[in-house]
Amino acid sequence: MDFHVKEGGKEWRVTGFYGWPSVSDRHLSWALLRLLHGQSSLPWICIGDFNEILYSTEMKGGSRAQWKMNNFQAAIDDCGLKDMAWEGYAYTFDNGQAGDANRQCLLDRTLCSESWLDLFPYAKLFHLDREWSDHAPIRLAFDRREIGGKTRTRFRFEQVWISIGKINRSLENKRRQLTRLNEGPRTEENVKKRRKRIAEIASLHKQEEQYWRQRSRALWLKDEDHNTKFFHSRAGERKKKNFIGRLVDDGGRKCIGNDEVARGANCYFQELFTSAEPSSFDDVLVSLDGRVTERMNRFLRAEYGEAEITKALNQMHPLKAPGPDGMNGLFYQTYWQDIGPNVEADVINTILQRYVVASGQLVNLEKTTVSFSRGVRAAQRTMVANRLGVTEVEDHARYLGLPTVIGRSKKVITDIIRDKLCKRLQGWRWNVV
Repeated sequence: MDFHVKEGGKEWRVTGFYGWPSVSDRHLSWALLRLLHGQSSLPWICIGDFNEILYSTEMKGGSRAQWKMNNFQAAIDDCGLKDMAWEGYAYTFDNGQAGDANRQCLLDRTLCSESWLDLFPYAKLFHLDREWSDHAPIRLAFDRREIGGKTRTRFRFEQVWISIGKINRSLENKRRQLTRLNEGPRTEENVKKRRKRIAEIASLHKQEEQYWRQRSRALWLKDEDHNTKFFHSRAGERKKKNFIGRLVDDGGRKCIGNDEVARGANCYFQELFTSAEPSSFDDVLVSLDGRVTERMNRFLRAEYGEAEITKALNQMHPLKAPGPDGMNGLFYQTYWQDIGPNVEADVINTILQRYVVASGQLVNLEKTTVSFSRGVRAAQRTMVANRLGVTEVEDHARYLGLPTVIGRSKKVITDIIRDKLCKRLQGWRWNVV
C-alpha cells in the first residue's frame, strides 16, 4: 500500500510495508524498499511488519545471524530512512511458546525520512499491548495533543457506566497485568494467566458496543447487534451533520468561527422568541368555547408530588437529549433515589435566591432552620438540610409570636393571643401596685 497525503498545506507519502516472511526471499523486501524510494522525493514514512530486526538487542530468546540484520540496515541507509522513536514494550512479536521455546522480536516499526520528521517533529510511535494476535498493534501519534495532551470535551453521562460500572479501571488493571505477563518469563503458569487475561479483556471490550450505540443514536438496534464499526460510522456522520461551520445573518453577513456562530444563533433566536407584547386578548377569546374545566384547571395547577415526578422520569427516553449538564434520562432514572433530595434542595435554593433578588432581604443560612412533614424520609431530610447548609428541627413552634402550623381548630390562635394579653395585663398590674 503506497499513497500520497495532502492535508493542511502539507504533502507527504505513506507506505504500508510487509516484508517477505521467508528468509530466502528476504532480499526481495530490501529490493522493493529501494525501488519505492526511487519513485518519489516527497517526505516519506514507511510503517508495517518488516519481518526482520536491526540489532541483536531487538530479540529475546534465540539468536539472529548478523548478515540478515546488516542487509536490513543497508537498505535503510540507501533509502535515507531512520527508525522512529517508540514507547512501550520492547518487542512487538511473541511466538506464544513457554520457557526456552519462547521467541520475542521487534518486527513492527516505523521508518521515516528527515524531511518527514521536519513536518511532524513531535511524531512518536507507541507499542500497544498484544492481546489476540502474536503481533502487538502499533499506533503513530502525529502531534503533542495525541501524545499526551487532552482536549476539553463536553461532559456526557454514558450508558456504559451503569451497565459495566468501572469498565475503564478494570481494563487498565487487566492491561497492566497483561503487560507484566508479556514482559515476564514464559512459564506454563504465565502462559495460562495470559490466556485468561485476554479472555477477560475480550469480555470487557464487548461493552464498547453500548458506548458507541449511545453515541450513534441508532436506537432501533438491540444491544445484541454486535456491529461496533457501524456505530462508529453513525457517530461520525452525526458529528458532521451537527457541525455548523458558518451562518449568514439577516443582514447577509457571514458568521465564521465558534464565537461568531454562537452570537449569530443567539441573536436570531432572541429576536424570534421576543414577545411583541400583544393586547386585547378578550376580544379574540370571547368567541371561543372553553375546553379546560375548573376541575381540570385545579389538577393542572396543583403542586407536583414525588410519585408524579418519578412517573415522569420513567417515561423519558433513557438516551435521548441530555441536559446542559450532560445528564440524560438514564442517569436520573437510575439514581433518582439518591440524587432526588439534592435536586429538591437546589430548587429550594433557587427559590430563596429569587426571593432575595425580589425583596432585597438577604437570607442568613447559618441562622436558618428547616422542618419537614411526616411523609419525608429521614435520609431525605438530612440530605436536603446538608445541601442547603441549614439546621434541621422537628418543627418551628412559633414565628413572630404566632404558630407556624395551624390545624383545623382556630382555638390555638385565640389561646396564644389570650396568653399574651394576660401576661401584658399582669405586667401592668405590677406596675400599678
